[in-house]
Amino acid sequence: MTDRMKEAGSQTKRIGPDRRRPDLGSDPGELIDRIGKLRALLPEFAQETAAARREAARLRSQNAALQRRVAELENRSAITRDLTRRNA
Repeated sequence: MTDRMKEAGSQTKRIGPDRRRPDLGSDPGELIDRIGKLRALLPEFAQETAAARREAARLRSQNAALQRRVAELENRSAITRDLTRRNA
């Protein structure tokens, strides 16, 4: 190991415990209540997720139809422009 490597190793900072995690406590009753509340919310989250997926699929379909319509209009506009130039 070189001196440079030793210096780098001695300069590393220790990472402390993750302070963002809430203290869950140690009372088994409280933890069971908390799990019960979370389980009660799960079906609502599942419904919202399913609704969001359906909405996203609907919007993708609508977007594809609009893109086809724009391409159709652009194509028609280009044809009209070409005919106008030829007749001029």
